[in-house]
Amino acid sequence: MRLSLRLNRMNIAQINISKLRYPKHSPEVDEFTKNISRINLLAQKCDGYVWHLEEESAGARYFEDPLMLANLSIWTSINDLRRFVYRTNHGDFVKHKTKWFKTIQKPVYALWWTQQKSGLTLDEGMERLKHLRAFGASQKAFTFSSVFS
Repeated sequence: MRLSLRLNRMNIAQINISKLRYPKHSPEVDEFTKNISRINLLAQKCDGYVWHLEEESAGARYFEDPLMLANLSIWTSINDLRRFVYRTNHGDFVKHKTKWFKTIQKPVYALWWTQQKSGLTLDEGMERLKHLRAFGASQKAFTFSSVFS
């Protein structure tokens, strides 16, 4: 019985996008870019981590803009994801994001429930983010402050 419950359990997926203020290899963003691998390793060691898109240049290619970054990941619970985002060393980067990133007036991240454990694509993530931007929070896409079960 317990095994079947785990098989049906939903994971939480997230996409977030950002636009660098300066080219990726410029000294103005070194503090951020030189820590990407370290923060990704930290995520992998956190409770609830399942998977993330490992290709750092995927956002630049997807948007055809070398300043655009995208992150896509899957977690076992929204609380584990929230804890990683705000209560680990990753949170220090969130607090100082305006040093490295331009402000985007629309939502820059979206969350959704999924049974997948890997292999999300930027197309899937961007579809969710666009839905959130167009229609607000719903079961299809939501934020930490508007979680749908």
